[in-house]
Amino acid sequence: MLSTLAKSAVRPSVSKVVRIASLATAAAKPAKKDAKAPESDSFCMNLFRGRAVIDQVFPYPLKLDDDHRETLHLITGPVEKFLEEVNDVNK
Repeated sequence: MLSTLAKSAVRPSVSKVVRIASLATAAAKPAKKDAKAPESDSFCMNLFRGRAVIDQVFPYPLKLDDDHRETLHLITGPVEKFLEEVNDVNK
């Protein structure tokens, strides 16, 4: 009689452990990710992706004199070239 009580007392707890373990492994399957990341309007996120949207840097109307405009073009040209050639996202 004592042996039958011990068996019946152990079996429900073992079945619960097995059931919980099977639920844990069923939930652990990773979802498939899309290869292409969604588009973003964030300037910083686009920099990390290797994209520079100049309209986001200078969204205001540029009322610059010729010296300032020339200086600005001297800066933006090399930055665009660096982001296109050196900071390649696909590497």
